[in-house]
Amino acid sequence: MKTLNDQSIEFPFIAPHLGNMDSEHNVAKSPAKAAHVNMMTDCIIANMPADGLRSILRGLLGENTSNTAGLTKLASKYLANTKPSYIPELFSTSGGSPQPTSDLQRIQSRYRCLMGCGFGFESVELLTSVIQQIHNLEWDERTAEGEEFLEILATIDGDVVQSITAVQKLLLTSSGMRPMNTEDSKTVATLREVLHACRSIAIAHGQDFPFDRGLCCLEKLIEGTGSENQPLQKNETRRTNGFQSSKSTLESFQLGPAEVPRMFMGLWQFSSPAWGTASRSKIDRHFRKHVDSGLIAYDMADHYGDAEVTFGQFRSGQEDSEKIYCATKWAVFEPIQVTKEVVDANVSERLTATNSTSVELLQFHWQDYNDHQYVEAARLIEMHPNVQSLGLCNFDSDHMCEILESGVKAVSNQVQFSLIDLRPTFKMAESCRKHNVKLLTYGSLCGGFLADKWVGKPAPNLFDENMTPSHRKYFEMINIWGGWILFQELLNILAKIGSKHNVSVSSAAIRWVLDHDYVGAVIIGARMGISEHIDENLKAFSFSLDVEDKEAIQNVLNRSRAKDIFEAMGDCGAEYRQIRRKAQRSNAQIESGSIAESLNQPQTATRLRSEMERQTPPNATSSGILNTSSPQTAQSWGSEGLQQVGILSREAQFGKFSLENILSVPDVLRPHPRPRSPTPSADSFNDPITCNMLSFPVALGLFDSFMRCLNPYICQLDPKLHTFDYVRQRSSFLLTAILSASSKAFHPALHPTLRSHTENLLGRVFTRGAKSTEIVQAILIFTYWKEPAEIRTWLLVGYAIRMCIELGWHELKPVTQKPRTSTDELSIREARNIERTWLVLFVYDRSLSLQLDKPWMIDQNNLISKASEWYQEEYAVPGEDLLLSAFVSLRLISAEFLELSSSTKSDSQKFRSEILSKLLNTELNTWEKDWLPKFEDEMIAPPQQFLVNFYSLHLRLLLNSYTLQQSLKAAKKGSEVSKSALWQCSSSAIGMLEKISKVIGPLKQLYFVQDSVHVMTAYAAIFLIKLLLSLPKNLRSDLETQSLQAILLSSDTFSEQCATQMTGCAMQARFLKNLVGKYHRLKSHASSQDRDHGVHSHQPDDPTSLESLQNRMNTDVGTSYQVPRPLRSYQNTGELTDTTSINGSTPDFSTDLLHEKEIWDGLLTDAGFWMSEGNLLSDNSLPR
Repeated sequence: MKTLNDQSIEFPFIAPHLGNMDSEHNVAKSPAKAAHVNMMTDCIIANMPADGLRSILRGLLGENTSNTAGLTKLASKYLANTKPSYIPELFSTSGGSPQPTSDLQRIQSRYRCLMGCGFGFESVELLTSVIQQIHNLEWDERTAEGEEFLEILATIDGDVVQSITAVQKLLLTSSGMRPMNTEDSKTVATLREVLHACRSIAIAHGQDFPFDRGLCCLEKLIEGTGSENQPLQKNETRRTNGFQSSKSTLESFQLGPAEVPRMFMGLWQFSSPAWGTASRSKIDRHFRKHVDSGLIAYDMADHYGDAEVTFGQFRSGQEDSEKIYCATKWAVFEPIQVTKEVVDANVSERLTATNSTSVELLQFHWQDYNDHQYVEAARLIEMHPNVQSLGLCNFDSDHMCEILESGVKAVSNQVQFSLIDLRPTFKMAESCRKHNVKLLTYGSLCGGFLADKWVGKPAPNLFDENMTPSHRKYFEMINIWGGWILFQELLNILAKIGSKHNVSVSSAAIRWVLDHDYVGAVIIGARMGISEHIDENLKAFSFSLDVEDKEAIQNVLNRSRAKDIFEAMGDCGAEYRQIRRKAQRSNAQIESGSIAESLNQPQTATRLRSEMERQTPPNATSSGILNTSSPQTAQSWGSEGLQQVGILSREAQFGKFSLENILSVPDVLRPHPRPRSPTPSADSFNDPITCNMLSFPVALGLFDSFMRCLNPYICQLDPKLHTFDYVRQRSSFLLTAILSASSKAFHPALHPTLRSHTENLLGRVFTRGAKSTEIVQAILIFTYWKEPAEIRTWLLVGYAIRMCIELGWHELKPVTQKPRTSTDELSIREARNIERTWLVLFVYDRSLSLQLDKPWMIDQNNLISKASEWYQEEYAVPGEDLLLSAFVSLRLISAEFLELSSSTKSDSQKFRSEILSKLLNTELNTWEKDWLPKFEDEMIAPPQQFLVNFYSLHLRLLLNSYTLQQSLKAAKKGSEVSKSALWQCSSSAIGMLEKISKVIGPLKQLYFVQDSVHVMTAYAAIFLIKLLLSLPKNLRSDLETQSLQAILLSSDTFSEQCATQMTGCAMQARFLKNLVGKYHRLKSHASSQDRDHGVHSHQPDDPTSLESLQNRMNTDVGTSYQVPRPLRSYQNTGELTDTTSINGSTPDFSTDLLHEKEIWDGLLTDAGFWMSEGNLLSDNSLPR
């Protein structure tokens, strides 16, 4: 018997998963080295939530299965070191019916870990101790408390089944089950005695025996191992003769000699309590309900726990047992010697387990294709007199055809097939048609994700209580296939189809699979005794998908990575075998192969150099990474003039500004040395996949989700250039930044780890002074979707700009002046990549300057001036480059206005300000007339259509607010307020909010917008509230209704798309709702003051009154923050009025509410917008 104290533990049960491990991975470490963990890693382990650690561990094992052995070994040692000295009281009887104590869950977790580590007998010992405490308990199963206790006992019964399965794995050898030794037998005998004692008590009390499944499995184990302990419980039910074919009441097909329905019920739930457990009586009732509904075919396996036994006992007890069809499996995971005797023995085991005289369909799985005995094994199964039909399980097309072409007749192949896994459509389909084989498909509902309850829902936490192993498995498939947002599009299409045909999403998904001619039946997981969806499942046979339905589904599938999955993962069943991936994944995103092909050629850098020399300094490479191996120092002496910038070392200008370089003597007398041979980059060691932070499939899915859902908002990357392989090869920093941003939306459990790694890489870049295009892009992406407390945006963007200047980007030539020295697509796209990044930085720089009232860094040059034509160039990115060109033009308008308005801030310049405002609005109108129609093309992505309108309205609001502010200040002297400015500002602010609720909101994409959209939305709402506070009643009523409605609708829209309370959508929804609520309370308070004291009774400078007002604000909105410094608005546009309202009218609000910035700070902070140094916008500002 293997014990936890055995330090030379072997793990034969995990050998198939280890593959060929490199010898360097098997080198034993000393205890001191093994105990050493990097301090930062230790910090992650100590602080990461348990769910996060589980997700990370799952990713590590998925990426490198050799880690499984290490995990099991260390888990075994931990279990040995934490073995309890005694078993505490697990049940309390103080309240009448027994209730579990908190120790029960701890003990259950322990023996389940023991099973997982292969310690079957020790798990049996611990379970025996648990059941010993149960057999003397009494409960009334007719009461609610009694029913709850029976459900707890059902989970323990399921655990007994699992422990017996773990024992069977230990006893299994290549020649069958070995006999138990004396110690083993004693352990099993003790459990059996305790179970029989419980059974006798249950019979005496007239109750159902709660451990019937466990005892049955135990007796089968004893019988199968030839133990000297003979079974005490003989199987008293008769053996059935198996299925007798009859006309099915459902859609049916011919499977060998039998006509069976096109829907099987899968019994894999019995393989683990993770899917839930139920009593035998509940399970039998659910079986009967399914059979009465026409669902008579059941799929099970020798390794599905007690599925065969439970099914066999149910069927044997039914009058119509011959109508119930059994499809079971023989799965060969370990090396065996195939002989007739071995096959006979296994068939005999299946007959005994299912309590039948024949097996209707025996599905054969063979793990190791390198061992070609599978052909002989299949032949012996087909010829067996007690097997009606041979089926295959998870065979790929080539090996299935090999078996069939050898003369063996197989009627089916069970494989994974759904809208998310389209692999059977590529190769398997034709093989099935050729050999008349029908597919039995599992995973067709994607583990339950293809269901109505997931429509419009955020990505789940995979370790929530209601998440099953199936959820975790298929969630990774969803990420690889196309990501959660594309999956939501698919669900929405299926929901529309379901509404059209009065069926569910699940029914529509099943129907789609069934409509393939090579599919015989779908296998739907049945959680017998726990839940059932019989009526919903049967509706899949009530309708047909029409042409419109199929086209709508296909439109979504065309945007998935189905082909990539087939090429990267392999054909059907490859995921269960250690089949090495292709070294280079084909890129389905690139229509022509030029880029993909050129990336695989070693001379790429040479081919690019001539193209990039035209726009980069002599010391900069085509990728933008500084090249210091051969500085062009002769130029410093030859033709640089007398200025400092020309005389000092040219090398010092481009990325090497150090005292050493400035004081170096240029080497012009000796020829330049040959460049050093390239050395392997250390960057590969920073790769988050190599660092085991996530698995390759998850990384691939996150990357694809970023490119499809997030990149359209920022216009940063070229999808045809920035493929996963390209980015991974070029920069671990950029790859990590992309994965971090994507994980925040699509895989929150991974986000803290990836965000931390991005921070680390950012620090390394800064300390090394590294420079490249990819580094700049990574820094920008790092700031787009940041944490609430992040305050470094201004500094990081400034650092990126300085980096680009050192790379010579400020000297980039405009489009019209660039001679094309190369027609190579990759060269052109990489050149545009640099130009795109510089233009994005220009927009970002001007946006921050506008929002923070700080100077910009990037001057206008020819490239920027001519950017309106840039999107029309060859290999432009559709939509994204158009949006970027539009934004550059928009920021040029704002820059021009700000320069002109700098001299119009005094009251005497009011007339000039109005003229300037008219010119501004004329320019904006012209811009909108020129650019907005270009975005009406259906090829332009909805996010880009939204952004160009939203940012245009924001700029109109912001710039007109200068004129409105001047006008309102002049109004106290009797001047007329500018009605034009008032209308422009109010309509623009309301228009921005309506774009949120009516344009982008219905698309369910607000969850992915960058932070700048949230900041601008907050500004529009604050502006409207402050404007309302400045207006008298006679002017406020119409605007008030429209403004508050727009704010509340936006709040509702954000609220509908929240995933957690700390997302931008959740904070925005809370902020907008609080803002309107506070406005109503202040309005009510002001009205009360008017009645009791008159409008002018409140003294703004009264400390007591101010403190009282601040306290009311904090009490009303529940803020715990006191921000001492004033809140700065967009260049003071928040101060809309002094003490008199429009045209000298007196407002009905105390005007100190407009000037008391501490009050507004409290409201904004409580709503979730974090502030630094009293400045809201500096913390939440983003580009454009």
